[in-house]
Amino acid sequence: MSYAFIRQLTEAAEQYEAQNGNTQDLAAFGAWLQANYANSRSPMQQPSVPQAVQETTESRIGSYIIFLYRYAKGYTKKALEGSPLQTVDEFSFLISLMFGGSKTKTELIRHAVQEKTSGMEVIKRLLQQGLIRQEGDTADRRSKRLYITPEGQQTLFGVFEKMNQVSQIVAGNLSTSEREQLLQLLHKLHLFHKPIFLKQKEASLAEIYAKIAGNI
Repeated sequence: MSYAFIRQLTEAAEQYEAQNGNTQDLAAFGAWLQANYANSRSPMQQPSVPQAVQETTESRIGSYIIFLYRYAKGYTKKALEGSPLQTVDEFSFLISLMFGGSKTKTELIRHAVQEKTSGMEVIKRLLQQGLIRQEGDTADRRSKRLYITPEGQQTLFGVFEKMNQVSQIVAGNLSTSEREQLLQLLHKLHLFHKPIFLKQKEASLAEIYAKIAGNI
């Protein structure tokens, strides 16, 4: 029996006596040990965690970005209650057409950084609700150009104030200078990722990582 174990046992006994009085009830002492030490392990006993799954600065950044998106999604859902719009994607598509002019379906989907399938579903819903309209593209007969309708503009005007409130809530307790700094950092990340999204959609994760590894 090692000296270290005897010392730990003696210290435990002293702690037990301090809490329960001077007692010689071995069964009670054993139960106390079980309750207080069953889940404790020395640092040497702690199971090793593979380096690949250890928390890193980058993994925490990713987690917080995902959390922030979910917070914003929840606020947006409240802001759009009672309007024809169901999602922030529908709102962003209308904003793009209103302030950026008409676009083809592909241009609109890419501008919103959307996958083609989900983007087409958004367009379909907006067309069905009469919030946008489509016409043949004079430059490419195979394409359709999309335009916001007066009903779409009216819908936007109806939710602008609440969506602005969402923006203010999402910015939270950041100071003006912190908001400007965060905006610059997010814009920098946007400029980094959008070319990958547009030009390397079919590439594997390994291929993308190998190509950008020298820049991160």
